[in-house]
Amino acid sequence: PTNLVASQVNTTTNRMTFTGSPGATLYKVQRRVTGVDPYVQVETGTASPIDNDDAVAGTTYDYRVLANNAQGDSPPSNVSTVTTLNVSPPTAPSGVSAAAQAATTTPTPIRITFTPGTGATGNRVERSANGTSGWASVGTPSASPFDDTTAPAGTQSFYQVFSTNAGGDSLPSSTVNATSRPG
Repeated sequence: PTNLVASQVNTTTNRMTFTGSPGATLYKVQRRVTGVDPYVQVETGTASPIDNDDAVAGTTYDYRVLANNAQGDSPPSNVSTVTTLNVSPPTAPSGVSAAAQAATTTPTPIRITFTPGTGATGNRVERSANGTSGWASVGTPSASPFDDTTAPAGTQSFYQVFSTNAGGDSLPSSTVNATSRPG
């Protein structure tokens, strides 16, 4: 494997992205605490990317990847070093509500009000037509409220809010809905 890049995902996960090797049937991810421990195999996978889910927050690791097939292991890839995030994701937003606004502007927005989760540095509002699938981001407000001016006129929309920080995304808020005013 070549072009290995190790990146942070959250406080316990680092992601290995690399260019695979022709003929490989398995990839072995090896890790060591930078400059201290010998390399040990921590994960396997059949394609890039591969996540290492048992990293320790704030720890700096060296990673390398070996390709494997019936003939054995390849030489290791380049080494990529990453420090696992030392920040936990925020708690989920609370107090979420959605309501159509007065028809004084065009388009008429749906206002989503929420209390950001503890530890949040940002937020993401997602909308779905049915409340169970097809979620798509409609905005990344730094604070509440958020006006969704892209909601289809006269249509019920469902919303959930995530709080974010360097540690990743919170769990989603409760799902709320509102019907925008006809255009």
